Amino acid sequence: MFRGREMVHAERGLAILERLSGELTELGTVESPPKLEGRNMFMLLTPIKKEPVKGEKHDEADVEAEEKTEATPE
Repeated sequence: MFRGREMVHAERGLAILERLSGELTELGTVESPPKLEGRNMFMLLTPIKKEPVKGEKHDEADVEAEEKTEATPE
């Protein structure tokens, strides 16, 4: 958010957001480039989805189902 005379230097805010997107390239992608709407400048970033590793438990429902099968006596 820019206040008062900061509106004159909106390009500095743009430079900061562009630098941030460059630093976060390995963690996410830019969905929407920096935009200035009124006094606010924003940018949308989305995370990069990682491939699940075999053997890891990700979903709580799967974890609960697996625990129930382990707890069931045979």
